[in-house]
Amino acid sequence: MKKSSLLVATLLTMTSLQSFADPKCDGIENWAASVAYSSLKNKGLLTPETTLYEQTKVERLASEEIGDDLFRQVHHITFLLKTGTVEVVTVNDASSEECSMSDVQLFLIDKEL
Repeated sequence: MKKSSLLVATLLTMTSLQSFADPKCDGIENWAASVAYSSLKNKGLLTPETTLYEQTKVERLASEEIGDDLFRQVHHITFLLKTGTVEVVTVNDASSEECSMSDVQLFLIDKEL
């Protein structure tokens, strides 16, 4: 009986200390890039005819655990155009189940200093 109580206590402790892995949400097919593309297209900054979407680059800049299986992620996204690039930074929350746990904040990079 004592061994089983110790085992249960150990398992409960391990479960409560479990740290979820950072969600992998940095592909062009994922939430942040999809929302960024749609938003920029709706604003007239991108068009399907001028955007080489398959060559989009998504780089995760940061991911911080802000709750149980909830991470705030920051991505730098570069959309390649036939005539240049459009760059944005996105911020959104993700979990191990979903990359779309919050709306996406979108920041257009106008120029780098």
